[in-house]
Amino acid sequence: MIAFLAACGGHSETTQQPTTPPPVAEQPKPAGPKPITTDDDYIAKGSELTNRLIAIFKADGTDCDKLADDLDTLHADTAVMDAYDKDHPEVKAKLEAAMEPRQAEVMGAIAPAMNACAGNAKFKAVLQKP
Repeated sequence: MIAFLAACGGHSETTQQPTTPPPVAEQPKPAGPKPITTDDDYIAKGSELTNRLIAIFKADGTDCDKLADDLDTLHADTAVMDAYDKDHPEVKAKLEAAMEPRQAEVMGAIAPAMNACAGNAKFKAVLQKP
């Protein structure tokens, strides 16, 4: 009986052709930060980073390792400012003047962690980055 089914092609299984999955579309790479083109852009970016700095210190408190990680991320976001102030060194003084009214706010947010984390190697290493 088996020989008869085999000779007649009497098996009911169908042969599946291998299918190739459709190609995965390449994901666009993030554009990166918008370049700074004016002193006003530079000051606005400095203000934005100051807001983030305050938020990080308030959220992380005295968790020194988390603070170090978050500050390291923030530090990476300053590259766009570094690129601008290389060609416009006078802009740093403008930023300092614009941020002066916020100095007490910044110091109030960072002082507890600066004291608590002064001996934390990871925290100190992030603060020493150029």
